[in-house]
Amino acid sequence: MEGCYDVYYGGEVCGRLTVRKKGAMLEFSLDCKAVSESVLRLCCKSGGIFKPLGVCVPEEGRLRLKKCMSKCALADLGIAEIEACRLQESRPEEAAAGAWRPVGDPGYILPGGETPSLPGALVSEKDGVTYLAVPLGEEEFPLMPVFRFGTPEEIRGEPYLVFGIKNGNIIM
Repeated sequence: MEGCYDVYYGGEVCGRLTVRKKGAMLEFSLDCKAVSESVLRLCCKSGGIFKPLGVCVPEEGRLRLKKCMSKCALADLGIAEIEACRLQESRPEEAAAGAWRPVGDPGYILPGGETPSLPGALVSEKDGVTYLAVPLGEEEFPLMPVFRFGTPEEIRGEPYLVFGIKNGNIIM
């Protein structure tokens, strides 16, 4: 697990995570550019699933995180090896219910595997359901089977396709 890993946000590399042995512990040291005004978490992919490791702290125009953990503590989090790293916004339950806000990195909504970058997408929560609003711009919209589960809505005067998501699954 020791080594250096690129850290992604919105599909682009924004910084680096260094993991090194420090006695019986592993030290995680993150340094990346400030990419969002939102509270961001460092998440590491292990076993195909991204797991949160800690909250980034803004410091001198950068985002940083320094944390020491034992292998047992990492195992409790479900992190055995690091396959990839990314920053993602705070969990939805930490935001005000019902308010639309930029989604940033949709990884916490669509867990497991790689998640696409969704520029202009919004997210909201209500009654235990997360709503993901994908903007319908003037460019050609891809005809994919998943879009039949979306509901067209106007948000802030713009057209969106809104999906209800619960436990990582699209609901109708």
